[in-house]
Amino acid sequence: MDKDQHIDALKACISDVTLDMDPHKMRQMGYQVIDTIVDHISGLNERSPANFADPPTMKALLDEPMPEQPQTMEALLDTFKERVYPYAIHPDHPRFFGYFPCSGSIVGILADALASGTNFFAGHWYAAAGPSQVELVVLDWFKTMLGYPSEAGGLLVSGGSMANLTALTAARHNKLGERFDDGVLYFSEQSHASIDRAARVIGFRQDQIRYITVDETYRLDMNTLKQAVEADRKAGLRPFCVVANAGSTNTGAVDPIFDLAAFSMEQNLWLHVDAAYGGFSMLSDRGRHLLRGIDEADSITLDPHKWLYVPFEAGSLLCKDRKSLERTFTMHPEYLQDIDRDDNLVNFCDHGIQLTRSFRALKIWMTLKHY
Repeated sequence: MDKDQHIDALKACISDVTLDMDPHKMRQMGYQVIDTIVDHISGLNERSPANFADPPTMKALLDEPMPEQPQTMEALLDTFKERVYPYAIHPDHPRFFGYFPCSGSIVGILADALASGTNFFAGHWYAAAGPSQVELVVLDWFKTMLGYPSEAGGLLVSGGSMANLTALTAARHNKLGERFDDGVLYFSEQSHASIDRAARVIGFRQDQIRYITVDETYRLDMNTLKQAVEADRKAGLRPFCVVANAGSTNTGAVDPIFDLAAFSMEQNLWLHVDAAYGGFSMLSDRGRHLLRGIDEADSITLDPHKWLYVPFEAGSLLCKDRKSLERTFTMHPEYLQDIDRDDNLVNFCDHGIQLTRSFRALKIWMTLKHY
C-alpha cells in the first residue's frame, strides 16, 4: 500500500468512527474494565508476583503497524490480558518484597479513573479551583504531619525523582542566581540516584558535586561534610545545598537531619530532605524521633505512592518558603496573560516544572478520607 492509499484508508476509517458514545455503551465498557481490575486484585494469590519475558518475545506478541480498523473493548481487553498483563511484576502482590511495596487501594484506583474521566487541567486556579483546593488540602495534611508552617508551599508531582529535581532547581535559583558555575552541591554517597541525575539535568558538572562518605551505619558523616564545605569556600567556590536522606533506598538509613539543619543554617545552605522512602514514618513516635529536625529543612520530598496505598504516580514536594518556588518557576508567556496572579490564589504551574498537570490529588484525598 502506497502513501496515498494509506491516507485514504485512514480517512475511510475516521469517517465511520466517532469519539462520542451513548451512555449505555460507555457504562458497558466501564464495567468490563472494572471487572478486569477486580479480577486482578482478587486473584493475586493465585498468580506469581513476577513474570519476565525477553524483548524478542514481547516484540512477537505486540509489534504491529498503527491500526487502521477499530477494535472492540472486548478485543482490546483480551489482548491486554493475554499479551500484556502476564509479563510484568505485580508490586501489589502479597509476596512482592522487592524495593518498596506499592499497593494501590481500590479507592485510589477508582479515584484515578475519576480524575482521568473528568480530565481537569490542574495547572492553575482559574481552570480548576476545586481540584486546586483539594491539592492544597492534601499538602496541608502533609505539612501538619511534618511540622511545617501553614504558609509553606509545595505541589504534587509524579514521584521522588521529579520532587528532587524541582527542589534542587529551586535551591540553585534562590541560592546561586543566574550564574552557578562555581556552585557546589553535597549529598551522601548512599543518596538516591535521582539526586545525582537532577544535579546533571540542571547543569552542574561532575566537579561541582561532592559525594560525602558515610559512617558505619550508612549515615552521612558530618565531619567529612564540614571539611568539604570549608575547603570549597577556601577555594573560592560557593557551597549552596546539602541533601539529607530520610531513609535511603539501599539500607533505610536516616542521615543526622537535626545536625544537618543546624549546620545548613549556620552556613547559609539550602537543606533538602529526600524523605520519599521514610517521610511518612513521621506518623509514628519512632519516626518522629528518627526524623527530628526535618521541620527545619527548606524542602522535603515525599512519596504518597509508597506509604499511602495510592496508585502510581503520586509524589510530593514541600517547600518552606512558597515564594522560592514562584521565583524559580513563574513565567509570563502571552498565552497565560489571563491567569490571575493574586497572592491569595495558588497557581501550581508557578510552583514547578509542569504547566499541564493531572488531578493527582484526588486519589490521595479520597484514599485518606475513606480509610
